[in-house]
Formats: sequence, structure tokens, C-alpha cells
Amino acid sequence: MDRFIILAARRSGITLLIQSLDSHPQVQCHKYVFSTRRRLRYFQVDTPGSLFYEFRTASAERQMDYVFRRKRLIDVFLTGLYAPADGPKAVGLRLAYGQADKYPEILEWAMENDVGVIHLVRENCLKTVVSDFTAQKRGVYHSSSSVERVTVRLSPRKLKRRLTWLTKEIEKYRTMLKDRRYCEVSYESFVANRDAEARRILEFLHVNQCVPLTAGLMKLNPDSLEDILENYEQVARAFKGTAFERYLTM
Repeated sequence: MDRFIILAARRSGITLLIQSLDSHPQVQCHKYVFSTRRRLRYFQVDTPGSLFYEFRTASAERQMDYVFRRKRLIDVFLTGLYAPADGPKAVGLRLAYGQADKYPEILEWAMENDVGVIHLVRENCLKTVVSDFTAQKRGVYHSSSSVERVTVRLSPRKLKRRLTWLTKEIEKYRTMLKDRRYCEVSYESFVANRDAEARRILEFLHVNQCVPLTAGLMKLNPDSLEDILENYEQVARAFKGTAFERYLTM
């Protein structure tokens, strides 16, 4: 059985990729393992009901291990999660950047145990950030049917701050993982060339592409940022001449 992790920023298409891989009869993706929610700016807290939360709170001994021997606790948890089983030839879990930052022991364990990492990167980081704000405003993060269109007005300063953090996170994990079992996937390429990218990912997982990969998700936002950002012109002026200007025309 091949083991893998799908690593990505939130709102980068990770649910689309997971649903697509999960549609393959020989692939299984665990979705809510290290689920967290954001507190303050980037501080992450565990979500009750997630697999790791339920595991670590199941006994007083594990709660003590979580405080004093967290690496050992995560090692035991992941070893059990990835225990060989009949059925799937590849088993993985989703891991958002915030979760990987909160629990660096996860990727340490992955590198120590030859677990493959599929790094999903949305090339237009601005659309990642804007998608997060529109999902919050709409109250819907994923849907299999049409949803109402929403627009947002965002501070250019706030956008720059979030984009700076996001681009640093992408490069940090590229550098950390480049010499390991690593496969980088562009969200834009996956959407535009689903079959070719699916073949490449399944080859990385040593799984035959016996069926087309499918996902029942609808695109929630229009492609044009001008149709989403109420203050697009203000943002365009603030981004002019910066490294972020290119995101406006991608």
C-alpha cells in the first residue's frame, strides 16, 4: 500500500483533488484528520470531531502525551491511520498549510517513513485569498450545485499581507520537500488538463488509471477578479509595480 499526503493552502482546490482521487476504486483519502479552524490571524485550534482530536482526547494518558510527548503521539496516530488494509492500493490524508505549521511532526513523520507528498499549488495566489473571503461571506465553501454570486471589498494592505504569507508558505514547503517523494500539482493545470494530470498523480501513487477521475463540485466564483472585487481598481493601483501585479491578469 502506498501512503501519501495532499498538502495545500486552503481554497487552493484541495477538495476538488481529494474528491477526484477518492473516485478511484484503489485510492482512499482521509479528509478530516487534523482539522483546525483559524483563531486571531493565523493561530489554528483543533476542531472537535476530527480524527486526531478524537484520538488525542480519548484518554488522560494521550492528553499528557499531547502536552509533553507530542511527536510520539503523532507517530502512533499516523502509524495506525496508515496501517495496511485490504482494498485501497494508496491511502492519503489532506493537510492544509495551517495544520502543517501547527503540527510540524506530521511532515517529519512523512519524510522519515517515505510517505509521498502531493503539493497542490494554485498559481494565482490572489484568487486563493479572494476565494477564502467570498466563501466566508457566502457561508458556503463547497457545493455540487449553483450558488449565489457574491462580491467583496478588500483592503489592499490586507491582501498584500495575506499574499506575502501565502507565497512564503509555498516556497517553504517546496524547499523542505524537493528532495523527498514529492509531486507538485498546479490547480490550474489540473482543471485544464484533468486526464493528463490525473495520470501523472496516479503514476506517482503507483496506481493504474482504470477509470476517469471525477468530482461533483461546482465552480463558485467567476474567473475574472473584476467581477468579484468591488474595489478592483483600487487594488490594481496598489499592486502596480509589485510582485503581486501579475495575479490580476493570470
